Amino acid sequence: MKDAKGRRPSTPLSQGKGGMVKRPPRLGGTPFPSQSPSQQSR
Repeated sequence: MKDAKGRRPSTPLSQGKGGMVKRPPRLGGTPFPSQSPSQQSR
């Protein structure tokens, strides 16, 4: 089972937008992953 891009089924977003998608939830679910995490968390 592979994605449309031919990536692993368990990590489709981890390799694509993982960096931006996994940061917000850990910091408290920030609405803007690319702007809020680094500014609000610290």
